[in-house]
Amino acid sequence: MPLTLITYDIACPKRLRRVAAQCERFGERVQESVFLAELEPPELRALMAALAKIIRPAVDSVHYTPVCEPDLRLSRGLGLGGAGLARPPGCWVV
Repeated sequence: MPLTLITYDIACPKRLRRVAAQCERFGERVQESVFLAELEPPELRALMAALAKIIRPAVDSVHYTPVCEPDLRLSRGLGLGGAGLARPPGCWVV
């Protein structure tokens, strides 16, 4: 299943909570405003549509970045679980 890195910057705390709640339905939080989600195209379209109804494009931003398996394995990090990105729980990498 394709992996997508979802990042956002939301100006209003109320919209921020709504965006985070939607992202939590679809993926795992990596950082405060960063999620990693394993989404089929229809699920990604559903998430994008849901977030488009919440955000205000003039002051907010949401980005969806595809992540391939080799890049996921090469990711690294420091601090607070700094092993880099990981597949959401319950997934197998073969």
